[in-house]
Amino acid sequence: GLPEELYAELRRRGVSRRIAPVVEGYARVPGASGAALHILGIDPFAEAPFRNYTPETASGSDVARLLTQPGAVMVLEETARRLALSPGGALPLRVGVEPGKVILSGFLRPPDEVTRQALESTAVADISTAQELLGMEGRLSRIDLSVPEGEAGEGALSRIRGMLPAGAEIVPTAARGKAMERMTRAFSM
Repeated sequence: GLPEELYAELRRRGVSRRIAPVVEGYARVPGASGAALHILGIDPFAEAPFRNYTPETASGSDVARLLTQPGAVMVLEETARRLALSPGGALPLRVGVEPGKVILSGFLRPPDEVTRQALESTAVADISTAQELLGMEGRLSRIDLSVPEGEAGEGALSRIRGMLPAGAEIVPTAARGKAMERMTRAFSM
């Protein structure tokens, strides 16, 4: 992961107006046939340019609970039914060998069927909840950012590269999509 201070520094220096921190990992749901739940930690106030299914698209009270209630997550209504979870209810999890739990604060409202399918096994949390649950305090999985085309974008990328810690790199979204496609194809075989 990346140190979370990098995100703060990128924000302070204004390298991009569209920038969002992400913490993600997986947890097992005991008793649900070993089902895995993708934990996606986000900053609801920075998400709009990147994901349209995050808490901004849910009711305002859901967002407030997500940010203020310890262990709060949001899932699809179908996912909650499958896990026998109702709003305010606790869901025990296991991350590696460590036990944990989350509280359902509300439901995600995907804008279309493709997004709904992609979210079937995802629990969205705020950054600090995901960090705590996944044992990543002070760390981010990645930082999503969008830079303009042309010279301005190249200048921003150059400044960002100069700020990256050793081992970190800038990966275009298309490259991540191709890697995911290769992995999916391998599973299909």
